[in-house]
Amino acid sequence: MKVFLFIISLCVSLKAGASLESLDNPIYPLKTSVVKSQVVLTILSGLSIYVFDPDLVSRGSTCNGKCAEVWPPVLLGDDEIERLRGPLSFIERQSGTKQLTYNGRPVYTYFRDRVEGDGIGDGIGRVWHLVPLQ
Repeated sequence: MKVFLFIISLCVSLKAGASLESLDNPIYPLKTSVVKSQVVLTILSGLSIYVFDPDLVSRGSTCNGKCAEVWPPVLLGDDEIERLRGPLSFIERQSGTKQLTYNGRPVYTYFRDRVEGDGIGDGIGRVWHLVPLQ
């Protein structure tokens, strides 16, 4: 019963946009926010994360160079990699840096998003999408 209550409590916290920066955060180094009336994943600062459709047919990130300047990849340090679990993992980019993945897809931020709740990049070119909490 305690486990069930914990899971319910965690779901309510996630829907409410709790920061969850502790070791118990099942989506560390992410959190949730409400953007465009939907609960989406964000980095801890609250900036929205995005996935890129061309990455679906790749074994890594296809957004490099100038693309990565506009759509900065969510990069990880070694300490963060050790804490990943569930749908979170990482890939190694061409540069050798480690990029966060969610359900196997590399994730990015958008350079025009400035504050929590921005989702300006959603739908750009019909290939960039916010990442809903699943």
